[in-house]
Parts: sequence; C-alpha cells; structure tokens
Amino acid sequence: MNRDSSFFAVFYLFAVANIAQALMLPFQELTVAGLLQVITYLLLLWLRPIAGFAVMVAEFLAIGFGYTGMAFYDQWDKPLQTAVIGKLFLFMLTTGLFWLTVLFFKNFSLDLKRAEKALHQYKKYEDDAGLLTLNEFLYRAEDIHMAMKRRHEEGFLITITICPKGKEFALKTLHEYFSRAALQAVREQYDLVGKRSPTELLLLLQNTNREGCSLVLSRFKEKLHAAAPVPVELYEVQIESLPMSWEYAKFTIIGAPLLPIQQKSRGIRL
Repeated sequence: MNRDSSFFAVFYLFAVANIAQALMLPFQELTVAGLLQVITYLLLLWLRPIAGFAVMVAEFLAIGFGYTGMAFYDQWDKPLQTAVIGKLFLFMLTTGLFWLTVLFFKNFSLDLKRAEKALHQYKKYEDDAGLLTLNEFLYRAEDIHMAMKRRHEEGFLITITICPKGKEFALKTLHEYFSRAALQAVREQYDLVGKRSPTELLLLLQNTNREGCSLVLSRFKEKLHAAAPVPVELYEVQIESLPMSWEYAKFTIIGAPLLPIQQKSRGIRL
C-alpha cells in the first residue's frame, strides 16, 4: 500500500472511530472525552511527531492506571469493566489515528518543501530577472573555462554587490534595475550573467582583458543610470581574473571566503 492510500485509510478509520465514539458515549462522558481530545490534538499539532507520540502514550497510561484504580477501589463488575475498556479503546484509537494523520500531513509538508527547494536549486533562471542561478552559472562557466584554457584565452569575473545602506525596502527594485543593466551590458550568447545571492550579481567575461572589463562596466553604469538615478555608493564592483585551475575558479565564482593554497604550477592564467 502506497503512502497516499495509507493516508486515506487512516483518515477514514479516524472518521469512523469518531462516529462510533459519539454513538457509544453518553453526552457527559462524550463532552469530557472531547475536551481532553481537543487538548491532545492541539499538543500533537504543536509538538514534533516523536514528542507527540510520547505525550499520547503517557496520556493513555495515565488514563489506564486511573481506570484500573477506580475499578479496584469500587469493585466494578465485568459488564462495567468491559464497557469502560471499550470506551478507552475508542479514545485511544481516535487519538492514535489523529496522530498518524498529523504525521502524514507533516511528512507531506516536508516533502513539498524539499521538492520546492530542489526545483529552485536546479532551475536555470531566477524568476522575472533572466539571470542564471548559481548552479546553472557554474555549469556553463565550467564549459567556458575549459574552452578558454584550451584556446589560451583570458577570462574575468565581475562581481557587482548591491549595498542598500538602510534602503533594504527597495532591494527588490534595485535588483531588477541592476539585473536588467547587467544583461544589457554584456555580449549576448557569449558572456554569462548570474546571481550569487540576493545582493550579488556575477558577470563572466571570456576572451577579454582589463580594458574589456572597463568597457562592460561603463555600459552597465550607462544602462543602470538610464533606468534609475542610482547613487554610486549603493553598489560596489570587483574585477577578478579567473585562475587557470577550475577548482580555484569555482571557489572564486562561489565567493568562498577562504581559498585553499594553490600549488605553484606552470601554465597560462585565465
């Protein structure tokens, strides 16, 4: 039986058990049991599944010991004992099925969050911006890096960092302006524009030099200021030459604060 079928089976059993409990218990006992179950249900919704299970078992044991003491003290006869055992069984059944239902819902919620996270991680473009995600940027950058290395070309990474400086409320709007200007500044189908974080844009320029980077930055500032009068103190620009080794180039793109010590080797620095 798959998980969906198990969930519906548990839900139907929970509904049937509640109907049976409502038909078997007198109004006063049903009211007391209902209030106790509502409190228990709220605890199960709030607590983690394992903690909720522990609370539920402790509650069953406490009620069971309480009824056992009452039966011993009042000398209940067998019909009364049988009736109380049946009522206790229904209470345990409904509460246990509710715990299973909550467990199913929480697992469904976790699976949905994981799926959304995986989808966001592996999609190629950021929503409404046209920028490459970091994963897709790295995937394409590796191919470009290999091609530049083979052709003995030089490549550069430009990092544009947005500094809201107390204007975080406008970060989304600023990001749209910066993204549009960056995409218009580079060579389409040749250079890459991606997003490292909500405040960092990446531009990978292949087969160029420092003068080419300066030209791209000039176009970027022109497009940016044409869209909005953004003060220069609201962003910072960093230009880095890509290392020859892809391992270290990847560290540069990711923006790792500490890079491993690169071994000295002969070759062309990209």
